[in-house]
Amino acid sequence: GLEDDGGQYVLRFEPNASLLPPVEPGRTFRKAVQAVHCYPAKGDLTAIARRVLNALFIHAQDTVKSMPEDQRALIKEYRGTPIFTMGVGRLRKYIQQAGRDHKRLYDALQNIYEWSFYFNVMGDGGGQGEPQLVERVQSRIISVLRFADTEEPLEQGQFRYELPHDVLLMILEPRPYAQIDMRAVNGLGSNHAIGLYENLVRYLGTRNRVTAVQPIQEWINLLSGVGNYSGPGHYKNFKRFVLVPAMAWLEKLEAVPFTAELIEIKGPRNRVTHLQ
Repeated sequence: GLEDDGGQYVLRFEPNASLLPPVEPGRTFRKAVQAVHCYPAKGDLTAIARRVLNALFIHAQDTVKSMPEDQRALIKEYRGTPIFTMGVGRLRKYIQQAGRDHKRLYDALQNIYEWSFYFNVMGDGGGQGEPQLVERVQSRIISVLRFADTEEPLEQGQFRYELPHDVLLMILEPRPYAQIDMRAVNGLGSNHAIGLYENLVRYLGTRNRVTAVQPIQEWINLLSGVGNYSGPGHYKNFKRFVLVPAMAWLEKLEAVPFTAELIEIKGPRNRVTHLQ
């Protein structure tokens, strides 16, 4: 129903989770490029956090798609915020993780909930030598997160989450978007490799098949997190411990349909300043 949210009425309703289709292993889904080029303003995304984040996007898309058309229309009309409910078992299927240790999943969800993210809109990769950041927005991805406890009418092993309205629309109507293959996301063995895969596959269908030009620090933020590799020799170490191993992962995984070539762009004193 309608709830008063600081003077603005917001529609909140809970979709029927039982109407969701079975989880499809190795699924490909559409992910907004803003969410591809995103990273926490503070904190480091682990490999499991990246997988969980993609699982939330898929779950939100599937849930809203299963809703009646009139309810989907209300999301836009009233800036609706569906209350999504998911079981940890379903989350495990999305990310193809075995076992019953829930702590790592809960920790990943908690981090995603607590962090504020930068969402970047990048150019199409056609330029040479100049940075191509078109737009930057800062927002949380999860606005509400609830785990099952004595005060919540949730079954054990379930959690509920809500998304800010603008983030929800970005997830539901990604324009432009990248085709993300969960076989690659779940099969790559490092956080850095997953980040590199997503930031490269976004350009796979473009005319030039080359990424936007970005400063070294922006690539560090995207793959390793803000504040990492910032001391002397930062690019040398970033290239050695992050880029080269991540590129090697892409080469050996069959689900990744491309290989990566590093283009170094140099500035004064012949120092590498940007990458493409």
